[in-house]
Amino acid sequence: MEADLDVSIFFGDAETRRFIHPFMEEKEDWTVREIYAKLEQLYCGRFALEYMHIVSIEEKCYLEQSINDLAKL
Repeated sequence: MEADLDVSIFFGDAETRRFIHPFMEEKEDWTVREIYAKLEQLYCGRFALEYMHIVSIEEKCYLEQSINDLAKL
């Protein structure tokens, strides 16, 4: 139910919360709504790819083209 999303849940001490996810260390009590919002912020936004360490020019070009193709979707 909608109201259940706002029930405060205690997740233990800082070490336990950090083990679940580092952002949870911020405070002791979280609601499902807050956790969802935080995870959405962390995992549904922009991202970066690191590929310049790849020596092969062909592999770099392939990755760049694939990234550009995905960005057009």
